[in-house]
Amino acid sequence: MIRIKRGDAKKYDLQLVDYDGNLFNLTGYTVYFMAKEKMSDADEDAVIDKSSTGGGITVVNATNGEITINFVATDTDLPEKTYYYDIRVVSETDGPYSTDVDKLVIEPTVRKGFV
Repeated sequence: MIRIKRGDAKKYDLQLVDYDGNLFNLTGYTVYFMAKEKMSDADEDAVIDKSSTGGGITVVNATNGEITINFVATDTDLPEKTYYYDIRVVSETDGPYSTDVDKLVIEPTVRKGFV
């Protein structure tokens, strides 16, 4: 589960593993992150959509499966509630491989605007 205060920026570090629990070597792969209000929502209706090629995800150490997801304030300026996300790994010749669905919780703050 990822918890972020509404409108906050946050870097979230992860280490991806394969189905057997081994480190996932990300060399040659693109990593995608998508969050939606409902799992049944169309992809184009995602509230957050990031990738290691399009921006928002940095592959820190490919051979060890280490990534950083960079949430900026505009990403998290969402209604305060629970969303659903997964991470998908794809190459031109392999995959896709997806993580289990998890929750992204946008938590309330007193301030409702940006400073």
